[in-house]
Amino acid sequence: MSENTTVRDLSEFIPKEGNEIHDVEKLKDATDEELKPFTDQLIKWLDNRSYPVTKEVTEILAKHPEIISDSIIKVLDKEQGNEEWKVNVIQELIPKIDGGANEAVVQALIRLVRRPTIEESTDGPCAEAKIYLQSINRY
Repeated sequence: MSENTTVRDLSEFIPKEGNEIHDVEKLKDATDEELKPFTDQLIKWLDNRSYPVTKEVTEILAKHPEIISDSIIKVLDKEQGNEEWKVNVIQELIPKIDGGANEAVVQALIRLVRRPTIEESTDGPCAEAKIYLQSINRY
């Protein structure tokens, strides 16, 4: 980063309510460095697709592939336990990532297919991971 570049504090634009689309709009031109501290907070909006901010947050996160992998992997972790959230991330975010999912995310998806928990195998994440992996010729 050059000396003339300032990093904006985006904390006031991170949605706290599902209808705060106006604030989310202000995140669209954020740099990786500005957005990185908030990726875990933002990815939580994919837990429930009914919120108006979910689509906007998904589009913003997808444009920052270098900084969202850790947040995606946390969601896909077998200990996390929220199967709907996993399905939403696999269906809505991962296919939209600029340049595609990186190897760490692909490996997390492969784990879902090869070694799913009982819940992952019956509630959808396993099947969705397999569909995505087939779409990129990795399974």
